[in-house]
Amino acid sequence: MCQLRHQSLVPLLGYCRRLLYLHEEGEQVVVHRDVKASNVLLDSEFNGRLGDFGLARLYDHGTESHTGLVVGTIGYIAPEHSRTGKPTTSSDLFAFGAFLLEVACGRRPIDPKALSDDLGLLEWVFSCWSEGEILKAIDPNLGSDFTPAEAESVLKIGILCSLSEPTAMPSMRQVVQY
Repeated sequence: MCQLRHQSLVPLLGYCRRLLYLHEEGEQVVVHRDVKASNVLLDSEFNGRLGDFGLARLYDHGTESHTGLVVGTIGYIAPEHSRTGKPTTSSDLFAFGAFLLEVACGRRPIDPKALSDDLGLLEWVFSCWSEGEILKAIDPNLGSDFTPAEAESVLKIGILCSLSEPTAMPSMRQVVQY
């Protein structure tokens, strides 16, 4: 599982920039549909790369996808994708938020072994933030091997990307700027 380490914002930023390219800067829009930790590859310089494009969909800028099949990994599937069946750049952004939280917290978005009253990762991190103790959500295995301000930023961006309403989410361009 990916973890937040001192130099780990480099691969996170690289991964984020690649999603920005796929969503906004390429000839066509590419919606990955399976953004998750196991699909992140690191090159020799620890730049984040996207892997596994088996579920990806292409469509022209200014149009929307017509796919009606909901695919992906539980915990990374955006609520609006489940409702509409249409993958969008916002559904990739939601999954990216879940990925960020997973990296920082060392926990999967949904634990299949958890008790039914246990909070999912997003809800748990949000509750830590609401209590004014967002860094309590950081993976305890890290000890003090992280920069608190960077870890807090990763957690907050993860929450913002995982909002249930796509219009309330930042764009991938804004995430790169953050």
